[in-house]
Amino acid sequence: MAFPSAAMYSSKLLAAPSVASRLLKDLPYPVTETEDTLAPLVFWDTQGGDFPELDIQPDDSATPSKSALLNDSTSKSNPSEVMLVQRHVSALAEAGVKAEDIAVVTPYNAQVGLLAQALKERFVGMEVGSVDGFQGREKEAVVVSLVRSNGKGEVGFLGERRRLNGLFSFFTLWLLCSREDL
Repeated sequence: MAFPSAAMYSSKLLAAPSVASRLLKDLPYPVTETEDTLAPLVFWDTQGGDFPELDIQPDDSATPSKSALLNDSTSKSNPSEVMLVQRHVSALAEAGVKAEDIAVVTPYNAQVGLLAQALKERFVGMEVGSVDGFQGREKEAVVVSLVRSNGKGEVGFLGERRRLNGLFSFFTLWLLCSREDL
């Protein structure tokens, strides 16, 4: 929580003492101590050619059905990042974190569709949705797929600080994005 406090609130935003240093390994049920359960923030850099973003149009045959249902005129997705999210959600579940305590959020509806297709059936009770739809809510573990990864460093609306304000204040956060684009 130090980053959003310093970057957006002049260091005036403070976590309650009861959760200020809480980690997933400290949940009130058994969770194995792993690299992912011992840190409040885990950053996976997706910079490079293996994680290209894609533009998705509603009439594009590659558009996932869930994305089409969300009626997005143009959206972005990153199928390689979806595979990385799957891997890390699996690691959290294997460590003992309950699916209902995990959320996967992304700012792009096309990515929501891909993530839902990849995760919802296997991890029943886990929430997959948009960053905007998750504002004001809490989960013990939040995995964020920021999607954008391109050679131009373009981040689109993610460049607006207010769009990402709540995103960085979750208790335990896994952030997947291109370090260069972020």
